[in-house]
Formats: sequence, structure tokens, C-alpha cells
Amino acid sequence: MFDDPDDYRIGREIGCKLVSFGSGAHFCLGAHLARMEARVALGALLRRIRNYEVDDDNVVRVHSSNVRGFAHLPISVQAR
Repeated sequence: MFDDPDDYRIGREIGCKLVSFGSGAHFCLGAHLARMEARVALGALLRRIRNYEVDDDNVVRVHSSNVRGFAHLPISVQAR
């Protein structure tokens, strides 16, 4: 679906319809709140950190029929 699907790229061009929050009659009622919360949280985090580094050797991924993400994602953060 995406080039390099395991890389997080905030500016990634999306050429397809995502199903993260469902669609039509089954669209998630909390989708707008979730997006706003993510925008506020990431903005606050980015204002407070200078740099970060992911410990790639100790990342534990979760892949199932309904979840794709991380069970363990160790990150070192350098504050501003």
C-alpha cells in the first residue's frame, strides 16, 4: 500500500482511502476528537524536545488482524 510502510513520515502523500476510523454509517464518532488530541499532544512534545532516538534493537512489533503497532518502543529523548 505504501512505500516503506514501517517508516513514520508525517508528510507522506496518501493516494488511497484509509480505513483508520471506518467510513459511511460506521464512521467513528470520536475520529475528530482523536485527531485533535494527537495534534495537541504531538505539538506539545515537539516544542519540548530537541532530538530523539529509537532503540531499533529492542523494538517489539505487534501484528494481528486488527492491530499493527508496537508492544515495546524504547526511545531516548533530548530535551530543549
